[in-house]
Amino acid sequence: MFGMFANQRDDREPLSPPLSTAPPGPHPTPPTLFLGAPEYFVTQCDDVLRNDLVFSSNAKPIHSFLEGKIEDLQLPILNYLSGKDVLCLSRALMGGSVIVTDDELIARGNASSFIENENGNALGDVYRGAISTDEWFDVDAEYQPLANNVFQALRTMYNAGCHVVMAATTGVYTAPRQLCTIFQIESQWTLRSYTTHTICKTELGRRILRDAFPFQNKYIKGHFVGAPMEECLFLEHVDPADYEYSECSDSDNDNDPVPDPCMDSPIVVHFGGNGGCLAYFGFVNDLDVSFGAIMLRLVNASYYNP
Repeated sequence: MFGMFANQRDDREPLSPPLSTAPPGPHPTPPTLFLGAPEYFVTQCDDVLRNDLVFSSNAKPIHSFLEGKIEDLQLPILNYLSGKDVLCLSRALMGGSVIVTDDELIARGNASSFIENENGNALGDVYRGAISTDEWFDVDAEYQPLANNVFQALRTMYNAGCHVVMAATTGVYTAPRQLCTIFQIESQWTLRSYTTHTICKTELGRRILRDAFPFQNKYIKGHFVGAPMEECLFLEHVDPADYEYSECSDSDNDNDPVPDPCMDSPIVVHFGGNGGCLAYFGFVNDLDVSFGAIMLRLVNASYYNP
C-alpha cells in the first residue's frame, strides 16, 4: 500500500518515542501551522506532522479502510515513515499540519492570509500553534516587509492563545531579544553562546518534555539563551565526580571546587496571561536529540504545564 514511500526511517539514533496515545486537551485538536520554515526543518518535526495527520481537526484518513482506527493502525504506520515521507503524505492528502515553507511564503508574499479567519472562528480554534525559524531575523532589505508580516502574524496567533515556537536554524544572535520585543514580554532573553554542554532538564523541562527528552543528561551542541530560571527547560549538568581527586589522574580539574552549572538553556518558554506560549528552540543537530518529539511537546506546552 505504501510502495510510493521509498525512504523508510533509517537507523539513525535517537528515534522519537512512539506516539501511542492522543495528545492532551480536547479532541480533535486544531492543526499546527508551519509558517516560513525551510522544508528540511519541517521534515525534522516529523512527530508534529504525524500527530496532526491523525488527531487534528484537519486530519484525513491515510487510507479509507483505516478511518476511525486511530491508535490501532494509523500511528504505527506513520511512525514507520520518515519525516520526508510524512511531509509528502500530508501534502498528498491536503490534511494535517498546514505547511507554508519559506520558499512558498516568498512566492505568496503575505503571511497574514494564512491566519485570516473567514468563518468567524477564534484563531485559537483554527490553529493549535505555529512553528517558524529565525532566518526571518536576517533577511535582505527587499524581504524585510515580508519578515515583519511574519512576525505580526505570529504575534497575532500568540495573542489569540496559540503556541508559537521559533527555531534557531540560522542562529541569529539578536533573535531571542527581538522576540521579547515583538511579543511584548518582560523577560529579557539573550543568546549567550553557540557551544557544547552536557545538559539536564529543569523541573519545567521535566513537566513539558517528559519522554521527548529521555536522557538524564546529554552532551549536545546548541544556541544557549540566558533567561529567567522559571522559563528555562534545561541547565548544565555538572558531575562532582569529575572534580574529585584521583592519584591516577593527571587532570587539571583535580582538587578544583565544583563549579556552579551554567544556567543558560537551549530551550526557553514564556507563558502569556492569555493562554499563549512563546518558545525559542536552540538545538542544532537532530542526531543529538529528536526534534520532532520535542516540537510536539512545545506546541502543546500549556497542556503539560497547566
